[in-house]
Parts: sequence; structure tokens; C-alpha cells
Amino acid sequence: MAETEFTGERVIPGRVEDDLWSEHVSRYAFAASLGVSGDALDIGCGAGYGTAILAAGSRSAAGVDLATDAIGYARGHYARPNLRFAAASCLALPFASARFELVVAFEVIEHLSEYRRMLEEAARVLAPGGVFVVSTPNRDYYAETRAAAGPNPFHAREFDAAEFRAALEERFSHVRLIAQNHSEAFLFSRCEDGGTEARGRIETRESKLEETHFFVALCSREEKPAPAPFVFVPRAANLLRERDHQLQALETRLTEAQKSAAENIARLETEIAERNRWAERLDAELKEAREKIERRERETEEMAAGYDAKIAAIEADLKQKTNWARETERRLMAEMADLHRSYQALLDEANATIEERTRWAQSEQKQREHLDAVIAMVQQSRWVRAGRRLRVGPDLTQL
Repeated sequence: MAETEFTGERVIPGRVEDDLWSEHVSRYAFAASLGVSGDALDIGCGAGYGTAILAAGSRSAAGVDLATDAIGYARGHYARPNLRFAAASCLALPFASARFELVVAFEVIEHLSEYRRMLEEAARVLAPGGVFVVSTPNRDYYAETRAAAGPNPFHAREFDAAEFRAALEERFSHVRLIAQNHSEAFLFSRCEDGGTEARGRIETRESKLEETHFFVALCSREEKPAPAPFVFVPRAANLLRERDHQLQALETRLTEAQKSAAENIARLETEIAERNRWAERLDAELKEAREKIERRERETEEMAAGYDAKIAAIEADLKQKTNWARETERRLMAEMADLHRSYQALLDEANATIEERTRWAQSEQKQREHLDAVIAMVQQSRWVRAGRRLRVGPDLTQL
């Protein structure tokens, strides 16, 4: 059988406390007491229990809800010939116009940012003589009771009495606001048999809408007579006993919560002690690290001071060697200049000697060439040849 998630916002039979259950069921009982016996529509039917209440006194009843899991739950738990459920949006109801004599929408409008479209749809499917019954929390009262918890995350728009009436009068010509409050009562009932008939006396008291817990509005196109005050007595009607049970349950939950809190506190104390020990170890490690850093800084300063002295000595030595190199360079340059001058003088002298020797050699060459010419001429003379034959005169061939 289908189940649906319980969030605390949607009422599911057997999973909410009696007061909350009665608060929701009483609205359907009130709507059923209006005596509308035609077809009924439950907009936002949720788990379907309210639609089943309407079906008991109507020709037929239909419940619609956007949540498919809720519709599955309703179909699985409430099966009647005149009852059906459909997964549909209340902003686009899958029904013909003027289809229902009774339309209800309990605790739906505050969940819709487009609530005007829901009211348009409700007005569309409502028969001309039908009644639309709609409820919503009083924003001022609701905000006060939720002061500690904060705004309801499931609500898109909440209303005070004037805003609720104004929104409904945009679509319906007749709107009557009724206060729904949780009042204590004293029940006198038979215990031996199962009789259900009851007489009652209601001490009337004018309700102030601005102080009421919930607004319930009767909307129609034509004026309807004001309903008589309606009292819903839940099946578990011994309020004090139920509250005692609730208090006992709360005490049990409180004891369990205190036990859980004590266990959590003990666990936290253990964790805190462990974290304190860890913090102490960390402090010791940090202290040791700081000392190491300070030692390294001192060593670095000492090394830096030694490096400064070494650098100063190196700079002094380098300066001295630089000066020596510059002086040596100057002296060598002077010596090289002297050598250059001496070399130039020797070179000039050598060049002069070479030139002189060259002129002498050239002169000697000319003289030799002259003598060779003279000797050749003499050797060609016939007198010299005659003397050579006669072996008279010098032997010029030996020259």
C-alpha cells in the first residue's frame, strides 16, 4: 500500500498528535455540517481523510493534490464508490465549470504564490448555488506562536483578516469570515453503550478575527444564511487525560533528550580534553619551533657578520691588487713606450744602414759591370788575342 513522506506540514492519520489531527478534521466536519448534499471537491486533499468525510454526506466527492505520493496513499486507504482522487494542480483543475455544489480548500492558499489562480479555478468549478469553504492561519497569531522557530518555510503567502477577505471578494460576491479556535469543553457521555447522540450548550462569545487562530471563509455567488456555531468533539474527548499523556510523552522525550544531552556533553568534554591535550602538544611544538627559528636567526646573523668581515677583507685585498695591477700596467706601458722608441731608433738606423749598403751595392754593381765591359772589350781586342797566341802579355781569362 502506498506511503507518503511525513514532513510535519501534511497531516497523515496516525502520525500526528491528537490536537493537530482534530484541528484539521474539525474543518471537514464543519463543511459537512453545512448540509450540502451534492457533489463535493477537496482542493489540496493530501492524504484523503477529509475527502472521505465529505463523501459520507455527499452524492460524490473528489480529492485533488499535486503530490502523487499523497494521492497514492489516499487511494490505498479510502476506497468508496462515490469517492475518487486525482493527481492534479489546483491552478488547473481537471473538471468542468459549475461542477460542484461544495468546494473546500483547507490550509492550501498560504502555500501558493499564485493563489489568485486557485481562487479563479475554485470559482469556475463551483455551481451557481454552491459554497466554497476555505481556511488559512491568522498571520498575526501564527507569527506570534512561531516567534522562536521563525517563518514557516512551506508558506508562500500569509494573510491577516482584511487581506484574506479582500482576496476572496475579488472572485466571490458574498464572503463570510468565521473564526476557528481550540476551546476547552466538558463532555458528559454514556459509557455503558455506544450511543452517539448528544445535547449541548454553547455559551456564545463574540470572536475577534484579529485574535483568532484560523480563518474559515464561506464564499458564494449568492448570500447564504449564517451558520450556527459549530463544536467538534473529537473521539478522544477526555482532554485532561490526553494532555496528561502528552505531558508524560513530553517528559519521556525530555528525559531521553536530557540523557542524550548528557551523553553528548560527556562526549564533547572528552573531545575538548583531547583537543586541549592536542593544543598543549601543538603549543610545545610551536615553542620548540620558535626556539629553533631564533637559534637559526642568531646563527644567520653571526654568519652574516663573518661574511661581512670576509667580504671587507676580500674587498681590501682586491683594492690592493687592483692598485698593484694598475701601477704595473702603467709601468709596463712606460717600458713598452721606451722599448717602442728604442726599437724605432734601431729600426731607423737599420733602415739607414740598409739604404747605405743598398747604395754601395748598387755602386759596386755598376763598377763591376763597367769592369766586365772593359774586360770583355779588351778580350775581344785583336792585339790581346795576338799576344795570347804569342803568349805575350797578361792572361785576361783569369780575371
